[in-house]
Amino acid sequence: MVDLKKLKSLFVVTEEPVTTDNTTNSDSGKNTENNENAQNTENKNNTTSSNNDNSQSSSTNPPTAMPGEIDQRYLDVLLHAIEASNREGFDYLEFKKAVKAMESLPLNEQTRYQSAFATASAMGLTVQKLLDSTLYYRGVLEKEKETFRQSLENKVRAELLGRDSEAERLNADLAKKQEQIAALQQEIATQQQRLSQIQGEIDTVKGKIEATKNNFVVTFQFLSQQFDDDIAKIKQYLGSGNPPGK
Repeated sequence: MVDLKKLKSLFVVTEEPVTTDNTTNSDSGKNTENNENAQNTENKNNTTSSNNDNSQSSSTNPPTAMPGEIDQRYLDVLLHAIEASNREGFDYLEFKKAVKAMESLPLNEQTRYQSAFATASAMGLTVQKLLDSTLYYRGVLEKEKETFRQSLENKVRAELLGRDSEAERLNADLAKKQEQIAALQQEIATQQQRLSQIQGEIDTVKGKIEATKNNFVVTFQFLSQQFDDDIAKIKQYLGSGNPPGK
């Protein structure tokens, strides 16, 4: 049985902090030489499986270019589901644990897989059983994915459905108000045009009235002046009109 903490260590690679020790130059030289020898040995072993190692080096990165990042909460949920579904006996999880345990050894990936399988085969594990158990745990992940999808849909309905309805209502209301505004603008334009027309008519009527008044006054003054002139001439030529001796 694999507990959650150990299970997480099989799938998540954590970087160890870099430490500095005050060893002597001779010790450093020995360590460097030993590391180089081990590296050379591993490089030789890696000649036939470089592609496998390259794929391992990027195994902790997201498999797609989808934006996002590995979330620790969801990682725990998924691994907990795998842990809860762990079957008895030596299967994929125990095999992966055995391969993981040999990472500190100077062995390439192919050798680690083959060595772990050689040990597991003594307990009855076959390649087919290993693949079947791998697909079994992959199926556990797929079930969790479906559960997450349904949960997400419920969350979307709960949080967005009301807002979507309100947004539709507001859009309809805004469209109606925009139509009303357009109608009011058209009505305003029509009334402004009529107002300009009426103002022109008023100015025309006022002009006619003023002309009529002026014409009457001029005509009146013309006739009145003639009367005044005749009165003056009558008095001048005919007298004041009073009887003589009075």
